[in-house]
Amino acid sequence: MANTPPKLIVTLPDGEVRKYALQVDSVRMGRADDNTVVIDDPSLSAHHAVLHQMGDRYEILDLGSTNGLEFQGERIISRLLEDGDELKIGAVSLQFIDPDHPPAIESEGDAVVGVEEEGEEAAAPPPPSPPPASDVAEVTLDATPAPVAVRKTATQPRGPVQLDSEGGGFVAGVVLFLFTLLAPVVGLHVRHFQETGGNLMILDFLEARSGEMVEENATDSEGLPPENEVEDESP
Repeated sequence: MANTPPKLIVTLPDGEVRKYALQVDSVRMGRADDNTVVIDDPSLSAHHAVLHQMGDRYEILDLGSTNGLEFQGERIISRLLEDGDELKIGAVSLQFIDPDHPPAIESEGDAVVGVEEEGEEAAAPPPPSPPPASDVAEVTLDATPAPVAVRKTATQPRGPVQLDSEGGGFVAGVVLFLFTLLAPVVGLHVRHFQETGGNLMILDFLEARSGEMVEENATDSEGLPPENEVEDESP
């Protein structure tokens, strides 16, 4: 049984480092807010990759992202993780720490690398990369993980929008002009409404104009000869 949970160390392109203790079956990473680990970096897809538990091991799987998943400089689809594995998703670096599952010892035929053979000492494997500084805060990802903070650019507090003196003077002039133009029209409508007991001036105007047009048409028709009248052509 593992004494300590595996850890995932995330290093962003700007050098920011985050450490996560893995105590959950699945850890999804990407830019979207519904991920277990939210990484606000343009090189990542909304749902970029996922770590899921397989027994007492973790496997990382690419979720069809645009910039993919890389291990040792090669693009891969998935990998069963070992202690010290270093990977990249987009421009973000990942390091997996799991002392309970060290990398397998490579062999060449029957000779194990790192063991003396025929009086010659084989080259020792390179030491694992040192972990980031220990003062980096560690976030535990459990069955109910706490939301991971998303980096945001600091913004100045917003205040009321103010117009400069030139813009304010122009707006005031436009408002005054419209008021001067519309005030007499509004006044006439109000006066007509009061004098007629609630009639609208525009409707009364249209009604009066319609009556005038009817009268004009009637006057014009009176001056025309009857349609059935035939002019006498007899000598």
